[in-house]
Amino acid sequence: MTRPRRFPFPAATKTGALAVAAAALSISCGRDVADHPPAAAPPKTTAAETPAEPALPFEEALIRDAGLDRFEDALRHVIRPGLRLRLNAAGQLAPANSRFGGLPDVPAKFAWPLVDGAEPMCFLAQINLAEFADFDSALPPQGILYFFCGPDILPAGETSWWEVRYVADTTTLQPAARPASLLDDCAAAAQRVDFVPERTLPGPRSHVLDQMGMPLEMRLAYVERIARPWYGQFVGRGLETASDDRMLGHPLELQGPMQVDCFIRKRWPDHIPESVSDSDFDDAMAQARQDVDNWVLLLQCDAKRISRDRGSVYFWIHRDDLKQGDFEKVLCFVQN
Repeated sequence: MTRPRRFPFPAATKTGALAVAAAALSISCGRDVADHPPAAAPPKTTAAETPAEPALPFEEALIRDAGLDRFEDALRHVIRPGLRLRLNAAGQLAPANSRFGGLPDVPAKFAWPLVDGAEPMCFLAQINLAEFADFDSALPPQGILYFFCGPDILPAGETSWWEVRYVADTTTLQPAARPASLLDDCAAAAQRVDFVPERTLPGPRSHVLDQMGMPLEMRLAYVERIARPWYGQFVGRGLETASDDRMLGHPLELQGPMQVDCFIRKRWPDHIPESVSDSDFDDAMAQARQDVDNWVLLLQCDAKRISRDRGSVYFWIHRDDLKQGDFEKVLCFVQN
């Protein structure tokens, strides 16, 4: 069986593996087909289904008790809207419904993505953008995004291990045929996806906290006094388990921030050439740090769908590529 090539992707140094500086936090973030009838318009999330926006947990006393008075305005400013993906195994999936697992609904002559042109990738999810067209985002208002990735954990720097495709016309879709050589680990049962709008806060390892200049002891206060209550009370999950499935907004990193990695990998997709001088590399890193807010979290999902390891799979796209609808430029990372 052909497996993905494995080769390092050096970025933080020209000779070592990519390592973006992150605060030395002692905070654990581990975690623990029949033919379809003609496609119908997918249901949208109605106002009745959308929970009322909770009051922000930034009361003056809370900020004061946490010792974060001078960061209050900055914290308010970095709250970002996102979508929590709520999975529902009950009921029948209509054609083109958003889902994890199962088989995707695809147009005619759809070619299943392969790792290195040989091994079928795992189908992770299809997301029908019309199901949350009222949500304010830079995504197209309609069409389907398909997320595929190779079996097992992502090799460092591997650029042929994942694929994201976009199809605008959803009226003539049919269930894809299952590739004969698709691994059993990739054959997860289909689960419908419902989209729950939420406002997201930076995770403990976010570059946003770096940009604020928040020192370690204040980060600990931020996590314990603000982030944990927020996710526990308003997301309904603990900080350690709130990161499974989401789109847009802030990611919950399990290791470190990825946006600098994204910039460097976008410039040098496979490896950094030896011809790149140290000064050019330093200039690229400076540009990368200035560009971190231009990376959009397209999808974060549980890595257990493709591996027995615990962790998250992250798909990122640059705002410029998103404006052009160029989903071939999506980058993928796995953290565990």
